[in-house]
Amino acid sequence: MGFGVLFSAISLLSFFWPLLRVHERPDVRFVVLQFRDSRLEGVLIPASRVKPTILLLGSGVFGLAGLLALIFAQELENRIKGGIAFAAYVVAAVLLLRGGVGRQPGILLTETGLFVRDAFDAFQVPWDALINVEVYSHQEKYNTTQSLGFRFKRVELASVSKRIRNKWLKNAQYFGWHFYLHAETLLVPLEDVRNSIRTYLDNPPMRGELSSGTAVARIEASFKHRPVLIPH
Repeated sequence: MGFGVLFSAISLLSFFWPLLRVHERPDVRFVVLQFRDSRLEGVLIPASRVKPTILLLGSGVFGLAGLLALIFAQELENRIKGGIAFAAYVVAAVLLLRGGVGRQPGILLTETGLFVRDAFDAFQVPWDALINVEVYSHQEKYNTTQSLGFRFKRVELASVSKRIRNKWLKNAQYFGWHFYLHAETLLVPLEDVRNSIRTYLDNPPMRGELSSGTAVARIEASFKHRPVLIPH
């Protein structure tokens, strides 16, 4: 019974995922936002708001299952497993909420560098710290996903926690990229995002237009206007 409810909830989330993504618009726009003590101005390439919400709800399903197992399981081994599952949910929920569930995720191109907000964290990277950005096939154990990879000169140059830096070093060892975003995360095709970032990475004198917002027209004009792929 419990497992049936669990898998039914997961199936329901999978059903709503593409439906909710349909209403998201890939609009590139000039924004001003506050990050810690910094005021950031630049052009935002948006990411999906739906993904972190689905992740939070999905982890909540597993967390609830773990809590029920912790309380009602008859065997000690199952209670321990339930406690571990619930603890993992709490950690995931804290990271998702701190990362900005409800805020607009994406990649902000500023005159001084990139500001990235994903499901779990937000960070700044100066242009001089970015070596390369490229679309690649991200290979996990059971699947391969088109992703946008970022490689940095030194991870210490990014405004992230020690935990994130250690994760980036492991990513570079296993995948060849310090940080990556999967295709379903961004609302704009990966090739267009790559080209936009490379334009300002390779042409420092052009970065000033990112602070005035005049770069929006240039970035939109460079897009190939391909439809954003919605996962099924």
